[in-house]
Amino acid sequence: STVLAYVLSTLNRRHNYGLDLFLLSIDEGITGYRDDSLETVKRNEIQ
Repeated sequence: STVLAYVLSTLNRRHNYGLDLFLLSIDEGITGYRDDSLETVKRNEIQ
């Protein structure tokens, strides 16, 4: 899903599709369960 988001973002910029893309990750509230993946989403959002 991260690769797809990257490809869509690249194509959107290159071809001016006008898409408003965003990343979504759900924190289920289970301590420690999503900590790493949430940080990855934040890092990928910057890229």
